[in-house]
Amino acid sequence: MEFGCGTGQFTLEAAAVCDAVVAVDVSPVMLRGLTAKLSERGVTNVDVEQAGFLTYEHDGALPTSSIPASRSTTCQTSGRP
Repeated sequence: MEFGCGTGQFTLEAAAVCDAVVAVDVSPVMLRGLTAKLSERGVTNVDVEQAGFLTYEHDGALPTSSIPASRSTTCQTSGRP
């Protein structure tokens, strides 16, 4: 889960090593840029959500592992290195 994902520089890196990524940003313009990048690169394991840090509501289980990052980020892997 990445808050403030913008156009997805970190999101794309996380998607390469995580089973699933939730990318959250308040800006629809930034999310359109991210969505375009995901489509161009054929990335299908990212859920893009428009919300703020205080307004985001997650449905379902939260990831159980994390990747160190400068932002609030968690990553669920299924035994990936």
